[in-house]
Amino acid sequence: MTRHAPSACRDGEEYMRIGKSRGPVKAQIIGSRSSRGWQVSTSVLALALAGGLAMPMPAHADDWIGTISNDWYNAGNWSAGVPTGAGTTVNINTITPNPTVLNGGTASVGNINIGISGAGSLVVSGGGKLNGAIGRVGDVTTGTMTVTGPGSEWNSSGFLGVGMSGTGVLNISLRGSVSAASVFLGNSAGSSGTATVDGATLTSAGDLYVGYGGTGTLNIVNGGEVSNVHGTIGVDAGSTGTVTVDGAGSIWTNSGDLTVGDSGTGTLNILNGGAVNSNFGYIGRTAGATGTVTVQGAGSSWTNANSLVVGMLGSGTLNILNGASVSNSHSSVGLSGGGTGTALVDGTGSTWTNTG
Repeated sequence: MTRHAPSACRDGEEYMRIGKSRGPVKAQIIGSRSSRGWQVSTSVLALALAGGLAMPMPAHADDWIGTISNDWYNAGNWSAGVPTGAGTTVNINTITPNPTVLNGGTASVGNINIGISGAGSLVVSGGGKLNGAIGRVGDVTTGTMTVTGPGSEWNSSGFLGVGMSGTGVLNISLRGSVSAASVFLGNSAGSSGTATVDGATLTSAGDLYVGYGGTGTLNIVNGGEVSNVHGTIGVDAGSTGTVTVDGAGSIWTNSGDLTVGDSGTGTLNILNGGAVNSNFGYIGRTAGATGTVTVQGAGSSWTNANSLVVGMLGSGTLNILNGASVSNSHSSVGLSGGGTGTALVDGTGSTWTNTG
């Protein structure tokens, strides 16, 4: 299956999804293709020039300078005044003299970039709501995003990348919430992306990738909740992804499939009453991939609505320990000639249930 990581295209460009592609790509050009490439329809251009079609206006940037205080709503803290509207791209590349804090209220902007040319940080607190398009944390350098407190939100209509080419950290705590069309942690080789969901929520309307081309880490603790369609840990060869779901009430819900070690190295730890739900489960999916899942402690569970494969074409290990449980309809350990699988069920009350 072909996957597309988040594009490096900058602001003012449109994105679309094609089939089951796993990321945004450039919008299709209107016209026809010949041996000389794409030819844009002159009638379409004429209509646009005549006002028959609305041509997208390029985005303009507003940079945080923090001269006055840490207040998002103070115009003196920005290069072009308080950012507003979908056509405004927000760039946060400094924490001096003041970091950026959006405390209360609602702000709606375009793309949000934290950490392009310098270290940047943004805190959303006090029930504040930040609405935007694409979100990048640790785009090139270092970026930190914190969403904390009841009613505090960051909502992205596009993808959210934490650790695009740099180092990104996303902290969601104390009933704060973050939502996006899709989520990438550790997007490219050499990048690092970490998200901690501590008694809060992270929602991806599409897929969630932990270690796409780089190193990704997801921690779900203290009743944190994460939901998405497909979840993948360790996507590309050379990538590393780790997910820990720790504590009663902490849950990761995949309405689609969960893959631990797709072409890279993936690790999933479900501990102390944590829970993970998925449709199909794969550990070590392709040749060269390595996946390890440990479900440990009373009340800890991994529930698959359909089959679970341990070592499909790669190397897979499943450990069910100390009263934990795993369930699925059917299971395979070392599915094909190239796959190797190991499963261990150990400790009082530990169970692996195959219902099919």
